[in-house]
Amino acid sequence: MIAGCTNSATDAAAPLRRRGRAPIGFAAALVAAAAAFAADPPPAGKPATAPAPASKAPPAARRLSAAELQKRFEKIQKGLDKAQDATDGTDAGRVSLLLQRADELIVEFQAGSGLDAAIAALAGSRTAAAHGDFGAARDGLRRGRENLRPLSDYSVARPLEIAYRSADQALEDQNPQEFAAAVDRLEATVLPGYLNARLADARAAVARGRQAMVRRDMKTGRKEVDAARVALGRLDYASALSQARYACIVGAELAQANAYLVAREQLQDGLRQMARALRRAPEADVEPLNQAQAAVTEVWRRLSKPQPGDSEMVSKAADGIETLRQRLR
Repeated sequence: MIAGCTNSATDAAAPLRRRGRAPIGFAAALVAAAAAFAADPPPAGKPATAPAPASKAPPAARRLSAAELQKRFEKIQKGLDKAQDATDGTDAGRVSLLLQRADELIVEFQAGSGLDAAIAALAGSRTAAAHGDFGAARDGLRRGRENLRPLSDYSVARPLEIAYRSADQALEDQNPQEFAAAVDRLEATVLPGYLNARLADARAAVARGRQAMVRRDMKTGRKEVDAARVALGRLDYASALSQARYACIVGAELAQANAYLVAREQLQDGLRQMARALRRAPEADVEPLNQAQAAVTEVWRRLSKPQPGDSEMVSKAADGIETLRQRLR
């Protein structure tokens, strides 16, 4: 069922649009908001050894750009694919070394993403606001947003900016309750706790896989490599949903403003992201995603002859995608 979704006529018909192409006119501001929040295997044959202690991220790790994070993520996936293939053989040492390299890349990704720093800054900001220290709360809020910038591929940029402005205004009004609610909305646009937890799941599975290689237990090792790949797949799923929702939000607003050409381009990107999400979606999410995809496809195809209600149809699809995102908590 999923394969059918990913090879739909729409996906085949729509030529791939380069991401980052800015719509014209008033829509440039929307894309500017997105922009603001926008390593080979070791030699075989070495004996299996006990895995080294899990490496820790340096306290002041350099922040990676969104493009650098994407490259790290792709290398992790390729490394785990190689490790999985290697579990079909008898060289436990090779599997262990491949897993060690994958773990190092996960650490680089996690440290460079700013996730830990963002979570800590926002938590500290909440505490400061609750105690009436609004200056410290504002400093924490700004640090939190800054540390979320590399995660543009995992965030919904425009709602994030709106939530940030609301939080800042609540501090201006010295209203800790409104501030806490705004920070909740801000975190919901990125889900940093969920992303961090999936990275932790992947590292834990890699560590168990390396322990299995000490025992030369290829069957268990393969199982743990699969678990690590699933954890990263959930991370990728979150990214696809976020980007699909953003594209639909922008596409709906452009259609409402009669900017049909650039609206069509945005919806095309949204359809690409939905097809990507369907390759990762759990069974319970497949049907809602199919429905959103069908609705956006219908509007995308007829935007040369738009009809009343097209914008609302796309907005409803965006809301459905957001419901799936919030299930990830």
